[in-house]
Amino acid sequence: MVKVHSLFATFLTLFILVSYVGAAVVWSGVYHLDNEWVKIWINQNGTIDLFYNITLTLDSGDNINYITVGQPKADFTIGETIDQYGNNLSATDASQGSDYKVKVTLQSPLQAGQTIWFTLTTKVAHMLYNDTQNPGNVGMQFIPTWYNANIQDLRVSIVLPPNVTADMVRTSINWTNTFPEDGQHVVYWEKHELSPNEQFQVGISFPKEHEEDLTLTPDAYTCTGDLDKLATPCQNAVDGDWNTKLAWNNSLIGDSSLIIAENYSLQLPANVSWKFKAHHYVSGGSLLPTPMKAECWNGSSWIDLYEMDDQDHVNEEFNETINIPKISVSDKITIRVTIRYSSHVAGAIPPNDPEQMLHYVEFFEGELTEHVIRANVQNYDDTGPPDNGSSGGFPSSLFLFIPYVIGFLFVGAFIVIVGVGIYAASKKQYMLPQISMETLGIKHGLTAVEASYLLDLKPTKIVTEILYSLLKKRAVWVEATKPSIRLKIMPEFQNRTGPTEDPLRHYEIDFLNAIKEDGRLNEEKLAGTIMSLRDNVEEKMRGYCRRDTIDYYNNIVTKAWRQVEQAGTPELASNAYDEQLLWLLLDPNVQVRTQTAFHDRAFEPNPLWLWYWYGYTHYYPHPTYQPSTQVPTPSAKPPTIPGADFANNVATSLESTANNIVVNIEKFANSIIPAPPSKASNEPTHHNATCVCACHACACACACVSCACACAGGGVG
Repeated sequence: MVKVHSLFATFLTLFILVSYVGAAVVWSGVYHLDNEWVKIWINQNGTIDLFYNITLTLDSGDNINYITVGQPKADFTIGETIDQYGNNLSATDASQGSDYKVKVTLQSPLQAGQTIWFTLTTKVAHMLYNDTQNPGNVGMQFIPTWYNANIQDLRVSIVLPPNVTADMVRTSINWTNTFPEDGQHVVYWEKHELSPNEQFQVGISFPKEHEEDLTLTPDAYTCTGDLDKLATPCQNAVDGDWNTKLAWNNSLIGDSSLIIAENYSLQLPANVSWKFKAHHYVSGGSLLPTPMKAECWNGSSWIDLYEMDDQDHVNEEFNETINIPKISVSDKITIRVTIRYSSHVAGAIPPNDPEQMLHYVEFFEGELTEHVIRANVQNYDDTGPPDNGSSGGFPSSLFLFIPYVIGFLFVGAFIVIVGVGIYAASKKQYMLPQISMETLGIKHGLTAVEASYLLDLKPTKIVTEILYSLLKKRAVWVEATKPSIRLKIMPEFQNRTGPTEDPLRHYEIDFLNAIKEDGRLNEEKLAGTIMSLRDNVEEKMRGYCRRDTIDYYNNIVTKAWRQVEQAGTPELASNAYDEQLLWLLLDPNVQVRTQTAFHDRAFEPNPLWLWYWYGYTHYYPHPTYQPSTQVPTPSAKPPTIPGADFANNVATSLESTANNIVVNIEKFANSIIPAPPSKASNEPTHHNATCVCACHACACACACVSCACACAGGGVG
């Protein structure tokens, strides 16, 4: 009896727990996905980096605390998850059986009428399979996460491995576009207004390997023979300059020869061809039967490649390509070229008027090309696509427990029926959203200096932008410009922080800290300013759309010019120029645009504008006004300057500042350490994705793909 009561108590407890859990996960409400953007990088090791970006709006109902995002396979590693405010969100593996997914917990519950967007990055292994309908190809099929909600804008872009071009690709459905990105090709699809639980499947395949021609340079070369008969160094024949003449001393009489041997290391066992260019010259007759001969060493003897006789392209410049036969030593090869020269006196020669018969080769140059076959991907499954659990079923080990299961069937029937009913109800609501790739959209709030990095200005121009930012704040003054800029820090900014009402930004503080005691700038510290700015901007851009953000800040520059150009008076235009200065300086055509804005009016400076008086004092041809670096007292109005002169002065000031910002520009440039590459690991390598966008319209070449299918649904709760 004790055992029966214990068993009953156990099932009663299970019933209560199942009822409680089932009720806890039930979510009720209406939501939709504004954007679901997915980007996939196919890596050469057979993995993919999967980046989702989702914009979710809760229309009505219960708050949303988390979102589940489907994953193609069980073998995935979770990377970064960031929301639109830069918060790192909690992302955990919430897979159940063959339902693979990531649970993303929001920073705060999403309430009705609110919208949230975030990105999720994962790395998924073993994603490529043989394409059974395109022999020699590998590929994959993919279905972005679907939800029990409307999806307004779905985008999928797949970045192909290096060396795979658009003409090699086969797709299951016509692509929307294909375009290059960072040296690789991208295939792009988009679809709008998807219904709840509607699936959008794309498939792609490409060759397992590609052919490539490598131009090799010799490891070493030797020149032997009558080197004294050359009028130019023997190196001219092997320097890679196809226009260099191999000149002989034609004043010498007699026969001579030159032997050039070039040693090459082959990168891969492959077909090799040797191409050369030469000029076979004959004057007054033919004296040598073989002016040029080429051979290659097969490991034990010389093999003839080419032999030129006196009838071969006489007095013509020509090119020939020779396929070298396979040799026993697969990783080394030596090309030997023998070139002959002949000069003889012909008949009776009047004094000081010699007549010679010449026969020689000039303009010689050789090039070895290795034709290799490289793998586009190193790892893929050649056994065929998996079923991804689509057929259902249970693990075989489960059947070991059948006797026990049967023993409990009768007692637990009621509990199971109720529990399943509750779970089914909750599951229907649970399979709502999924995730996609792209970015958080445009990154707003960058300063003009930060935007200068994003717009790819050169480092010297970026530090010029920082200098003008400090001049606008009256934090520094330029006391000298040669041989380099010499600065004076204003008293109010000696603490390197500035006034509390307008504190200096981090890059301005770094710039001031780079000023040495003599007022010159320390090249290495200034390089550190650039690297710190770069790292800060890259951190701010994580998860945001780089392309759209660049367009956004270019548009700000355009609007800044419009404010200047549309100003009604010279004074208003001058004030607008001062207010928008740092944005205007981002325009590579600043001089032309300034001339356009002030073509029919003068520029009216203000005594407080140190940025203007810096250029006026040091670069204006005939300055007539002495500015004050202190806050000026009321005095006579500063002189105006014609618009054209002002534009020229701005351009001269910017160019001279960039060129003279430090004493040693090369040291400054070399001190800027490139951003570190992503570390090798199982984590996703692509964090800062660019936009999933249509770009340019292109043609489409499609075929049927039979590969592994990766798909899963998502939900909210």
